[in-house]
Amino acid sequence: METRTLDPEGIKILARSFYRELREGGCTPKQILLASNELLDLLAKDLQEKSRERAAN
Repeated sequence: METRTLDPEGIKILARSFYRELREGGCTPKQILLASNELLDLLAKDLQEKSRERAAN
């Protein structure tokens, strides 16, 4: 799988687009907040796993 790197402005554009799509899709601000929290939880788990892998090597 190819990894794409976005610059900070590209990340902002991606976030705005994602937000707009969610709102246009009928999500409420509370639902978007819940989805954001889930994304942060997934990121935290991913970072912890990578940290454990580095420590094991």
